[in-house]
Amino acid sequence: MPIKKIVFSEAPAENSENLSSFKKYFSLFSFSVLFCVGLIFSLSLSFLIFPFLVFFFLATQIAEKISLFINNWRWGSPFGLSFETIAAAFLDDDSFINIEAVFSRRGERNQFKVTKEMIDEKMEKGNNLRVRKKY
Repeated sequence: MPIKKIVFSEAPAENSENLSSFKKYFSLFSFSVLFCVGLIFSLSLSFLIFPFLVFFFLATQIAEKISLFINNWRWGSPFGLSFETIAAAFLDDDSFINIEAVFSRRGERNQFKVTKEMIDEKMEKGNNLRVRKKY
């Protein structure tokens, strides 16, 4: 039996153009598939992270309210009001200042008027005030 020699030759030019267009479209298709998979993965990851961020935000808000409640319960003012932070906005004369405060044991928000002398008295005692000047 004689051994036959097999010779491989390059494909004709028309087949190579078809092959290159196939490679181009295949690479474009694979890129689009990978892009879609990555987009879906990143969106699903963000939907997993978003509830944890919301939970963290709500937990910090609740912890702040609890600490304010405990602090106000211990250091209630003689008016029965809790003043949250030091932010005094004094008027030049002795006219009234509108103050928004939180009742310590009820948690209700109210606005009332206090004179400068009352605020000075509270500051001398070391109580914290939150004062908002109404325009």
